[in-house]
Amino acid sequence: MLGCLATAFRAHAAGRLPDELVGRLDNTTAMRPLSALPGFAPGCSRKLRHISRTRTSKGGWPHEIPTRSARCDRSEPLALGRCCLRARARREQAYRAGRSLPSRLAQRAVRFRTLRLPVCQPGFRFQGVPVMKALLNSLRRFALTGLVVLVALWAGTRLWDYYMNEPWTRDGHVRADVVPVAPDVSGFVTEVLVRDNQRVQRGDVLFRIDRARYDIARKQAEAVLLGKRAMLEAADADLTRYSALTPGVVVSRQRMDQVIATQGSAQAAHDQAVADLGLAKLNLERSEVRAAVSGVVSNMELRPGTYLTPGKGVLALLDSDTLRVEGYFEETKLPRIHLGDAVNVRLLGSDHALRGRVESVAAGIEDRDRSASATLLANVNPTFNRVRLAQRVPVRIALDRTDASELVAGATATVEVLGSARHIAAR
Repeated sequence: MLGCLATAFRAHAAGRLPDELVGRLDNTTAMRPLSALPGFAPGCSRKLRHISRTRTSKGGWPHEIPTRSARCDRSEPLALGRCCLRARARREQAYRAGRSLPSRLAQRAVRFRTLRLPVCQPGFRFQGVPVMKALLNSLRRFALTGLVVLVALWAGTRLWDYYMNEPWTRDGHVRADVVPVAPDVSGFVTEVLVRDNQRVQRGDVLFRIDRARYDIARKQAEAVLLGKRAMLEAADADLTRYSALTPGVVVSRQRMDQVIATQGSAQAAHDQAVADLGLAKLNLERSEVRAAVSGVVSNMELRPGTYLTPGKGVLALLDSDTLRVEGYFEETKLPRIHLGDAVNVRLLGSDHALRGRVESVAAGIEDRDRSASATLLANVNPTFNRVRLAQRVPVRIALDRTDASELVAGATATVEVLGSARHIAAR
């Protein structure tokens, strides 16, 4: 190690190296030239001569190596006791210069090479600066590590709260009330006035059934009503005429009873005819099937000529006024959901967020571990799973009118309950 060798020579020249150590050094190096030393590189003798000539001419410390190339030399002659020589030389230098800081407390860069002080500060206590720098570096590393750990803990806490406690779910669906459209009378379809996925208003005619048959039935009911009305008028006239006579003198009481009964039968027949006429008119009116609610016609496959029977649905009418979103929340998140809380709804595949509010929470769900038995006793499932999954409870979300116009029933949605201002502040 040429650097250690140079330091030893310069320390001896300054009078800071013990004579016995110099003798050992001379005995070690005088027996053979420098080129025979292990690790000797060409140009090393020139570096050493330059070091000896510039012992204190530059105003630096006597043990410093001002030449950068010699200071950076890492050759290590194993023939010298490098560690012992360097340790004793530094202890002697520290003693004579009045420095009490052990060299082992300095940084690695300071222990293995010398440093140069500015010329303006020859008496500065340089030994504490590397220690302070090392301490500051350590504090900086610890502070950075602590900051990273705190940020990671904060992020982990937020993620845990968001995924485990925050009231949001991806299990949401758009729903609406569906009205099955079925005819009230039977017959052949003569005219279809709507098409599939058409928006209709309440009272619009959807299709017509054969009206001729029901028109004829109406006319028949009107004719029967006219006959019954004539009979009723005749019975009323007889009753009025017999009532003017003295019962038991001019007319017998038996005849009087017969006239009253005849008038009652005529009245009943007339009322029956009126009811039949009303039913005929109703059937004729019901031959035109109208929309019961405002919405959209769906699954329209009806064609003219199809024979329909009463009560059988032929198409679906989606009630647009009942469009809503139902989110199926885990039961552990229900305590954070309140009626009237603000809600964000994001449909699958859409970047537009819909606004709404919590309208209601389901009062109950089906108990899958219990069913009814033939004896009307409780039939409880004897199998118990140790891993219990949280049940999902439907929460109904009422959307704003402007946002609910273009929804599709059955679409998947992500529901996030924001909560009211009071509940957000309480959190």
